[in-house]
Amino acid sequence: MARRTQLQGICNDLLSTFISRNNDLDGYWALGQCLGWLEEEQAVAIKISLVGKMEANQKPQVSALSRHFSTALVSMLSRQDLSVEWVKNGCITIERENSHQLRFSLSLISDLGRKFESSRSLAVRQHDPGRELRRNFDKWGIRVKQK
Repeated sequence: MARRTQLQGICNDLLSTFISRNNDLDGYWALGQCLGWLEEEQAVAIKISLVGKMEANQKPQVSALSRHFSTALVSMLSRQDLSVEWVKNGCITIERENSHQLRFSLSLISDLGRKFESSRSLAVRQHDPGRELRRNFDKWGIRVKQK
């Protein structure tokens, strides 16, 4: 029988997937690009919606991450036989701790109002296409633009 407490495990797993070295956006590591966006916009945090409406003024790359991880959330819920209706709100927040350290938090709020959260800090180097190798197009994880 499915229980809402399983949402904590989904929080942990989805955040692990997000901070993975295999999380690429347009062939480059997504987290390095996130650090670049924070610096570029002099923002304190980036919020990536997982449930409900996305913000209208988001970068197209953030919208692509939102769509991808929303789909991943639905997939994880269905594999655990949990109802999508049980998750009323969810987001990934990326905050800058210092020049090379980011804090990643994923929170889900159930239909009963209980909050499930997972957080991790990670050292991240800013995206630099001159130093990084780009994945082959056929192996890109998340694409902002199609061929």
